[in-house]
Amino acid sequence: MERLFASVKNSIVYMDDMLVYARSLEELRNMVKEVKKVMQLNDLTINEKKSLYDQEKGWEEEQQSAFDELKLAAENDLVKRGYFDDNDKTILYMDASPWGLGAVLAQENMDGSERRIIACASKSLTAVESRYPQLHREALAII
Repeated sequence: MERLFASVKNSIVYMDDMLVYARSLEELRNMVKEVKKVMQLNDLTINEKKSLYDQEKGWEEEQQSAFDELKLAAENDLVKRGYFDDNDKTILYMDASPWGLGAVLAQENMDGSERRIIACASKSLTAVESRYPQLHREALAII
């Protein structure tokens, strides 16, 4: 599924589910048309009972409060940059998509009181790498 929709912008495929997003309702409708076109070309069907179309999300006080809380938690969790220390716990955060890889090498004090970022890296995938299975892309992100 990921390969079929790799050319469709603003879409996320997870197994047999798909999310399409856009900045405007008009753009969203165009993206949905594009998705349906790809599906039709590949003899795929949509479960209309399970599908939700053109849902607009508002940004109210509740969303702003949750965003501010998340931002504060992120700032308090991994804000410091530092140097590698052989004695500290090392953590590798990484992720891969059909288009790119990202990784963060971090360390935590032995008592767990402080985390710091050691290095960050990202890479766009080549045409060949983007055809790797997801597990192989995740392994590539480690390297």
